[in-house]
Amino acid sequence: MQDHEILSTLKSIVCAIVDIDRAALGSETNMLFDLGISSAELMSLLLTVEETFDIEIGAQSALEAQTLGGFVARIAAELPKPCLTAG
Repeated sequence: MQDHEILSTLKSIVCAIVDIDRAALGSETNMLFDLGISSAELMSLLLTVEETFDIEIGAQSALEAQTLGGFVARIAAELPKPCLTAG
């Protein structure tokens, strides 16, 4: 899965949790300062991301990401890498 696909899915998740226009979201959007996301909303976001992408990301890791782009990078790092076969 490519970063732009992860970002698109993440935007959909954020819009379902926080009352915000999808067009206002970008990779530089700060989850705490720009979105004003509460701790309960952050936990809901985190759980939904983990379920959607079938990964585990700790709350601390999500907070450290700060921006949606940072969160995309954390998600991408946890996704299984495709196997490359020779021949």
